Amino acid sequence: MDLLISELTKQRISIRDDISALIQESIGPLQSSVNALRESVEGFQSRLTATETLAGENFEKVSAAENAIKTLQTQNASLLDCIEDLENRSQRANLRIVNVPEGSKNGKDPVKFVAELLLEMTVTEVFDNPSTLERAHRSPGQKPADGRKPHPFVVCFHRFPKKRVATEMGKTARDEIQGESRQNLPRSTMSRKRSSYNSIKQSLYQKGIRFQLLYPARLRVTFNEETLVFNTPEEAKQFYDQRINV
Repeated sequence: MDLLISELTKQRISIRDDISALIQESIGPLQSSVNALRESVEGFQSRLTATETLAGENFEKVSAAENAIKTLQTQNASLLDCIEDLENRSQRANLRIVNVPEGSKNGKDPVKFVAELLLEMTVTEVFDNPSTLERAHRSPGQKPADGRKPHPFVVCFHRFPKKRVATEMGKTARDEIQGESRQNLPRSTMSRKRSSYNSIKQSLYQKGIRFQLLYPARLRVTFNEETLVFNTPEEAKQFYDQRINV
């Protein structure tokens, strides 16, 4: 009996050792795979951490860039307004004279010719001195063919009041010069912007709403004891539709 128990014990130990060896042999490759997978996960984790750090830094840079762009846009808009204002102010003394026949100045100095032309138009002593004109020249371009409209004269007055006299004269008078009809027409970017408010101004006038056109091209409206200033005709029209024309 003791011998049988001893043999069974030996067989149990042998079977256990065989099973343990078999398990170890089977687990070995799996353990290697797990170790490799762990290394890969650790590598991905490290790269993910670096990516998150880089993304955070890039987000801060993008935010700073957006703020800088907004600042530059604001400054650019302000500079454009200043440039437009300077252009408008510099052009306030400019005037175009149209339909003056080509070759009519007969070699005369353009400033002297235009001064004499204005004197002939007004029959006054307002433009008798060429020094009141700073510059005068025809618009650049090839000489038009016979029968085509001549290039206009561009005149810069030395003093704005003189230009205003010519402008008022051009609004009310058409004169015949060497058989050609001639009219003075001022051209200005600002005047076009200001005239763009004409429609809304007419609507406000019909409703009895007080308004005033401000320099350079803004509209001030007083409605129900409230004063508002609009920078574009579209803003004024939107206010009119939402608050007045209801």
